[in-house]
Amino acid sequence: MKTLYLLPLAILVVFATLICPSGLAQGSTASTQDKPASDEAKPQRRASPSTDFRLIIHPSSSFDEITKSRLSQILLRKSTTWPDGQRAFPIDLEGRSEVRELLTKEIHGRSLATIKSFWQRQIFSGKSVPPPELATDQEVLDFVRRQPGAVGYISPDIPLDGVRELFLLEE
Repeated sequence: MKTLYLLPLAILVVFATLICPSGLAQGSTASTQDKPASDEAKPQRRASPSTDFRLIIHPSSSFDEITKSRLSQILLRKSTTWPDGQRAFPIDLEGRSEVRELLTKEIHGRSLATIKSFWQRQIFSGKSVPPPELATDQEVLDFVRRQPGAVGYISPDIPLDGVRELFLLEE
C-alpha cells in the first residue's frame, strides 16, 4: 500500500528532472552567511539597461550594481544577503505579468514555467518558499521603499519614486 503513495512522488521527481536537467535546484539551500561571488571582485562594466524592466532597490542600499548570476541567486533565495552583507528581501510581480516573464528570461535564462516548477519543488521539499508576489508596479515600489534590503522590478516607464535603480554588471 505504501508503494502507491510513493509512485506519484517518483513521477514528480522524474518530471522535474526532465523539465530542468541542468539542476536548477542544486545549491538551493539558503544561507544567512553567503559570501560574495568571486566574479564580483573583478573590474566589470555596466551592461546596457534593459528596455523591458527596471530593477529597483531600497534607497539605503550601499551599492547600485550587481551581476546577473548574483541577482538570480537572490531572486531564487539561493543567496540571502547582498554583497554588503545586508539581508536581501526579493519581491516578484504576479505570475501573469509580462514584465516578470521578461525579467525571468533575462536574469535566470529560463522560462517562467521552469521557475514556477523550481518553486514547487522547493515548497514540496520544505527547503524554501518563493518571494511574495504583488499585483502592480506601484505595490512593488511601495514595498521596496519601505523594506531595507528589498529588491524588485517594475515596468521601464514607471518613475522611480523613493527607490534607487539597480544596474546589472556584465559577466
